[in-house]
Amino acid sequence: MKLLFMIMSALRDYRSRRYLAKLKARGMSLGENVYLNDGFFLDPAHCELITIEDDVTFGPSVTVLCHDASMKKIVGETTFGRVTIKANAFIGARAILLPDTTIGENSIIGAGAVVKGEIPDNEIWVGVPARRVSSIEEMKERKKLT
Repeated sequence: MKLLFMIMSALRDYRSRRYLAKLKARGMSLGENVYLNDGFFLDPAHCELITIEDDVTFGPSVTVLCHDASMKKIVGETTFGRVTIKANAFIGARAILLPDTTIGENSIIGAGAVVKGEIPDNEIWVGVPARRVSSIEEMKERKKLT
């Protein structure tokens, strides 16, 4: 059983590396020490609009979209926009990052959040739609009191 698990894990890692190599070849910018947990989805059709800087961590099943076709039937066009994730950010499990989104350095996006827009450096955002909970410093201070 252990051998089977090791083989499946190696295959999953190989597929992820191959997928990322294809996206990088098509223009996606991927920094060093980026950890993309299982099930991640990076918009392959518009990967040139994705920038992920160094030391970023994704929880399981994070989705990054650079296009939004939800209004195509109504207005006749699809919206496109960049998604930039700056250094040392953490993106929680099943979070969705929509077009025209920037996640600031050292910021945390909570699990299941839906994010569109500018998230400043050193902040924690959660929810649908994502909203600011606190700064990293405020959270550190709160944790010291407990």
